[in-house]
Amino acid sequence: AFSKDENYLIIAELNRDQNHLHVNLYDTKTGKFIKTLFEEKHAKWVEPEFPPYFLNTKNDFVWISERDGFQNLYLYDINGNLKKQLTANKFPVKELIGTSAKGDVIYFTATGAKAINTLAYKVDLGGRQTLLTASEGTHSVSISGDGNYFFDQYSTMTVPNIGAIYDKSGKEKQ
Repeated sequence: AFSKDENYLIIAELNRDQNHLHVNLYDTKTGKFIKTLFEEKHAKWVEPEFPPYFLNTKNDFVWISERDGFQNLYLYDINGNLKKQLTANKFPVKELIGTSAKGDVIYFTATGAKAINTLAYKVDLGGRQTLLTASEGTHSVSISGDGNYFFDQYSTMTVPNIGAIYDKSGKEKQ
């Protein structure tokens, strides 16, 4: 992924045994390797499934990792310093879906306690997480450009397709 200022490229490089990952920083102007930001190791495997997700205002980025047994969110700066583990869920993150305009709130989907669900959450840079979609089911969520609203379309085995618009606090708009 390219940094927001497009000066850097971050590439996750995995060894052939798939148990040692180097997350490396490159200069986009020269193409030269700058440094390894961080590494992840595991006796059996490391599974990088997502690119770094850069926040709107800085060259800080969110990394999704299974290092604690579940896919969780970690906040890094462009120098490879871990600033904060943002989530510590016992269920996997499925997808990052957006940020607030300031980049201080991250929206994502995860299964929640039941693996058949796809629920939407938000987490701020302090690690305070909020469930946005309380109804069980498969939610497809789109975040507005300013992060003030989201559209939720969902269904379950017994509930056909439902769609609604909510504000950032999770209150349905009429």
